[in-house]
Amino acid sequence: MPDPVRTDEKKCAHQTCTCMVGGERRFCSDYCEDANDSDPTSVCTCDHPGCKSNR
Repeated sequence: MPDPVRTDEKKCAHQTCTCMVGGERRFCSDYCEDANDSDPTSVCTCDHPGCKSNR
C-alpha cells in the first residue's frame, strides 16, 4: 500500500520564505526562526535549494 499523501505540510512561518515544513515545525530552519524574531519581513537567505525567495 503506498504512503498516503502528506497533508500536514505548510509554508515556513517566516514571512518571505517559501520552504515547506511538516509536522509540528513552524520554521524550515533555525535561521528562519531567528530571522523572524528579529525582522519577519527581512529577505530569506535560508539557502535551501527549493526556496524561491532567495533566488
